[in-house]
Amino acid sequence: MSAIIIVWFFLLLIVSAIIVVAYRMIYKQNMNKALEGNATQGLIDIGQLLKTLTFIALLVLSIITLTKINALQAQVNNLENQVNNQTTSLRSSINSIRSLNDSYIQSQELIQSSGYELVDMNDELFVYDIEFTLLELDTGADVYIVIEEGINIEKTLLVSESLSYHAAINLDRYDYTISVLIEGTTTTQKDLFNIEVEEDVDQIISAYMLPGINESTDREFVIIQVANIFKDIEEFTISTVNFMVYDEEDVLVRNSTLTSPTDMEALLSQYITADEEYEINNNEQDIDFYAIVIDLDESSWSDLKTVVTITLENGNIIIRNLYF
Repeated sequence: MSAIIIVWFFLLLIVSAIIVVAYRMIYKQNMNKALEGNATQGLIDIGQLLKTLTFIALLVLSIITLTKINALQAQVNNLENQVNNQTTSLRSSINSIRSLNDSYIQSQELIQSSGYELVDMNDELFVYDIEFTLLELDTGADVYIVIEEGINIEKTLLVSESLSYHAAINLDRYDYTISVLIEGTTTTQKDLFNIEVEEDVDQIISAYMLPGINESTDREFVIIQVANIFKDIEEFTISTVNFMVYDEEDVLVRNSTLTSPTDMEALLSQYITADEEYEINNNEQDIDFYAIVIDLDESSWSDLKTVVTITLENGNIIIRNLYF
């Protein structure tokens, strides 16, 4: 592009020189005719001619410059797109390499998989199912599950015909570190997971609030549900459930006792028409729940604070704050 500009510049110089020389020749010719008394044509002022030529030259140079700028911008955009594409491709390659590396590292880990679940309660202790799978095991090696709580350590021998192991352990309301210990030609111990029993127990009974609007009356209502996954365990048997509503100034504006699920159909019929459907969170067979439909005229539900107080048969009280 620079060469083109130079060529155009020299062409302008040549054309300008030709015009100037021609002008001088015509000027002299007209002057001779004037001296001889012959009529002559008027000549353009030399200053005006030079201004015109300069303007034309600048106009041409501006057009060439703008053309060059547009071409450079196109090149920059093209290079930017190439860089972006290369960067995206590079990131994808890096992520693939990381994924392969993580997969390889995982495939070489002694503990291939592990998990635990709170399943029952036995004599005030909580029963957890523990499972894990080993990568390999030396012949004759013994596998132990190790339970640590503070300075207390309990070691239990596990037996399996494969590399997958299962165990049921009883835990109190403490925090535990669970690990696997392998004793053979060498001794190896690997952590499996940490179990916070109190936190798990706190999730045994959960509460849900499902908002809705009665289409026929255009009034807001909610369905309150309390799910108890340990309903058959006496310690977690629910005695009563209260639903309380507080306004923005924490003043109690509603205190209702929730009813049993057997009354749900009758309650829902008061607020939901026959052609409406409302999903109740009772998909799991082992979940029990209490529910009631309540509506308020005082304020929008989003402006209220809602609390469920669950009283168990043993006198313990569980409080759940509910949010939309």
